Amino acid sequence: MINLVDISAVKASEEKLGFAHAYTNALIGSIHEPLVVLDRESRIEAASASFYALFGGRPTDSFGRPLLSSHAHQLDTPRALVPGSRRESYRAR
Repeated sequence: MINLVDISAVKASEEKLGFAHAYTNALIGSIHEPLVVLDRESRIEAASASFYALFGGRPTDSFGRPLLSSHAHQLDTPRALVPGSRRESYRAR
């Protein structure tokens, strides 16, 4: 018995998903403030370059790892708690 299935809908969905993923990564890459995207278990899915510049690490080392295990020591600092627009005034104190 041969079973034929039309997979064009699946291929179209995969293509749309790939486009959405690329678009999302481009948006994250264009954000100047530190941004991290987490999944439901607080694992790093994506982060902006400014996030890595501020907290250290690399995307290849952080992807899929829990945020607190990846960046726990850096997140315990005032720079993680002070909004970017107020960071300069905070340093002046």
